[in-house]
Amino acid sequence: MAFPLIAWMAATLGWRHVFWILGGVGIAWALVWTKVIRNRPEQHPRVGEYELVHITEDEATADSSTQSREKGAFRRDMGFLLRQRRIWGVFLGQFAIASTLYFFLTSS
Repeated sequence: MAFPLIAWMAATLGWRHVFWILGGVGIAWALVWTKVIRNRPEQHPRVGEYELVHITEDEATADSSTQSREKGAFRRDMGFLLRQRRIWGVFLGQFAIASTLYFFLTSS
């Protein structure tokens, strides 16, 4: 839906106006986002006490042993992946594609 609207705006108003309009919409959205969204639930003015207790209750059940087990599983899984020849082939192929694309896009 956005593409036809932007194409219509560019055809009727010109690309510079579309640039300024979409930039203004982006800035307005960022201002709304910073007013509404909070990092922690207790910082938000519309979070009720019951809801806050429910949220923090879930956080309290996640103990440090679970987190350390997850960290150990991550290391184990990454070690397994890095020992696979196919993974290194994918890494090499992606490096070759990306560096070739970068070369052709930036060379003049």
